[in-house]
Amino acid sequence: MLQKKDGYKMNTINKKMSGIITVKNISIESTEKCNCGSWLNHWNNFNNKPPVFCSEIRCTHMFHLFGAHVQKVEDDENWYIIPLCEKHGRSDEELVINNFVKFIPADINKTCG
Repeated sequence: MLQKKDGYKMNTINKKMSGIITVKNISIESTEKCNCGSWLNHWNNFNNKPPVFCSEIRCTHMFHLFGAHVQKVEDDENWYIIPLCEKHGRSDEELVINNFVKFIPADINKTCG
């Protein structure tokens, strides 16, 4: 049986190889105001195309999407914006995201500020 440390390393490798990213919601709204009008518009402006579905890997919701503040669980302390449905945008659980979803920095100084 793998030790916890080795298990963590294996899980990290497996996630990277399988093309998924694990995130957690940042439950507080950013105090910064985005110049794009909304956080979903912010994501759209830097992604160059609107979202089709919620970014959670198993979700097919197409309506009521918003730009959610998230943080990657592993190796990254930055905040990002991704499109999520209301259910996943309010979840306290870790969410699994496909690696093709573009993570747009929530720091407006790096984007639209």
